[in-house]
Amino acid sequence: MVDQPRGNNSPEESSADLGLTAPSGLIGRIKEALPEGTFAVGAGLIVAAITAYLFVIVTLNALSAKEKSGFSAFWALVFVAGVGFFLPIEQEVSRAIAARRAQGLGAGPLVKRAAGLAFGLLVLLLVTITSVELLGNHIISDEFFHGNQGLVWALELSLVGFFCMHLTRGVLSGNGRFRPYGEMMGAEGVFRLAGAIVLAVIGVKV
Repeated sequence: MVDQPRGNNSPEESSADLGLTAPSGLIGRIKEALPEGTFAVGAGLIVAAITAYLFVIVTLNALSAKEKSGFSAFWALVFVAGVGFFLPIEQEVSRAIAARRAQGLGAGPLVKRAAGLAFGLLVLLLVTITSVELLGNHIISDEFFHGNQGLVWALELSLVGFFCMHLTRGVLSGNGRFRPYGEMMGAEGVFRLAGAIVLAVIGVKV
């Protein structure tokens, strides 16, 4: 009786092995070729984009023509001001923390200084908006939001949110914590959409 060579598998076994190992090997090579955190941040971006689109649809369908115009101006100002002022802070914090990590240094003092500077910018923005609105006879709400003063305060609250969000993202990305970074991006969109749906169902107007 002749023993079969152990190293030779049947064609079916070889195909099965290839079917199991090839995809995982391909995914592994793709992950190695891409920068760290690409999948986590990419997934967060996709969720954020989809939920933002749905948020706008839900909101506009719940508003009158006049209210839609005010909301559109509010939505544009939120992202122009929020991202414009606080995204550079996120990027600088991330870069500085990553540089200190490479040198084996802690990031605590740097984060405190960055938080102080960002908070000072936030206070300046809030004081400016409030002063212009009150001293200018509600010029912001009249010119941009069709007299809806509530959207002025919502704009200020949004700036507070952008301050917290971008500072936190800078710390996360600088420390290489891309999964929480992506989760934060996705969660922001999901909670915003959920809030809009609840308000639309109960009939709250802006």
